[in-house]
Amino acid sequence: MTNAQSEIDTVVAFVKHRIEEEAKRSGEPLSSEERFLLDHLPSESVLPRPFAAGPENLTVLVPRDRAYERICKLAKNAYHDDLRLNPSAREWQHAAAVTQINRDPIFWLLEWAGVKERSRSLDQWLLWGSGLIVVVVMLPLVLLVALSERATALRWAMLVIAFLALISLLQLASRRIVKRQLTRTINSR
Repeated sequence: MTNAQSEIDTVVAFVKHRIEEEAKRSGEPLSSEERFLLDHLPSESVLPRPFAAGPENLTVLVPRDRAYERICKLAKNAYHDDLRLNPSAREWQHAAAVTQINRDPIFWLLEWAGVKERSRSLDQWLLWGSGLIVVVVMLPLVLLVALSERATALRWAMLVIAFLALISLLQLASRRIVKRQLTRTINSR
């Protein structure tokens, strides 16, 4: 078993244990259906993707899953109880970081429970900086093409391609930053 897999197993066991404890504390232990669901969380949503187009992807009414809702509520209560007892408790954020970076289905449960990685003050500045890069790079190009005597369709097409390439690079950079921050969160525990 790899180190990453053992870490996933550890955090998943922690989350499951805390949910079971919270269920017992509430006076209603997990039912067999809820325990089965907790052990076999879905790896993909049954809901259609909101950005999909076409008549086959219209909104589908899905019945409520009360077992999943209860598990989310128990996880949320356990998380808030742990925060109330120890506001600097990092186990839940660590679990969220490990499951997110490894794309484990329990991350959805943690998201629904309200477990979030603490935002760093640097993130806001990085966001402003990336927006500023887009403006600083694209504004002169747009002005150059617009004020040019020969503003042809080819120049506009090249401008659009440059814009899309810049946005793609920023998206790639942001994903790497998020992955690096998750790795730091995991390693700082």
